[in-house]
Amino acid sequence: MNLSQGWSDHEMTLMPESVIERVAERLEVGPMSSEQFYEAIEVTAMTVYRCPQCKRLYLEEGKNSFTAYAVEQAGA
Repeated sequence: MNLSQGWSDHEMTLMPESVIERVAERLEVGPMSSEQFYEAIEVTAMTVYRCPQCKRLYLEEGKNSFTAYAVEQAGA
């Protein structure tokens, strides 16, 4: 995974559904700047990387601290 080229399709953000609901409710009231959006999600957002070859997920649970999850094989 090459993440040095800016935004990557392998980098994602994981957040609780309750945060998504709060942001959606806020958008119903009126527009939200990108800064307001990121402020609304950054407290609970977790960065996730997905390897395009092995499909493992790497959750960044602290500054440069990752937990890896591998895809289970059927019948294992």
